[in-house]
Amino acid sequence: MGEAVQKAFQPVPTLKSDGSNYTIWLQRVSFAALGCQCRPLLTADDDAASAKQELSDSLLSTLLGKLPDSLFMSVATSAKKPKDVM
Repeated sequence: MGEAVQKAFQPVPTLKSDGSNYTIWLQRVSFAALGCQCRPLLTADDDAASAKQELSDSLLSTLLGKLPDSLFMSVATSAKKPKDVM
């Protein structure tokens, strides 16, 4: 399951530190999530994310990997579900 998420997100660019590519980044994230059947987790509340914990964790990890180092540390310490990264 995790491999499918990572593969779907390969074409998604890393978010730039200044956020200048946020719009295209957000669209690519949305379409990649659609391709691996995890798009609802981008906006899911705690209960919905918990119901699909393994997929949610994989998506969270993949999203964090698409952040620049300058944002990664602050977001990674507080993000508990994919919605927290968006």
